[in-house]
Amino acid sequence: MKKILLTTLLISASMSFAAPIKVKCSTPRSNVVIKINGNNLSLDGRFPAETVAQRTKLSGSSITKIFYVAGEKHTIHLNDKNSFNELEDFVNIKSRKGHEMTFPLTCKKY
Repeated sequence: MKKILLTTLLISASMSFAAPIKVKCSTPRSNVVIKINGNNLSLDGRFPAETVAQRTKLSGSSITKIFYVAGEKHTIHLNDKNSFNELEDFVNIKSRKGHEMTFPLTCKKY
């Protein structure tokens, strides 16, 4: 019983000390360039900004980050943080008026 408890504790501790994800993603025309460094996000492009993710959801190897910039809700979803895919990785931007735009993302680690 002690071995199982110790093993579980060691595995959960090693997961919590994992290196933060460092990814640079861009839309097809590079209208929006997003740099993710752990919980910090920076947007380059037409309206440069820097913010911290309000919510982060980890589900297996996928990651979803939600943050707000200039009153717009941005949702970034990376289906596999170890192997990026333009068909499954996207950014969704929703305005205050409810207009919603979804762009595919091309991502790479930096």
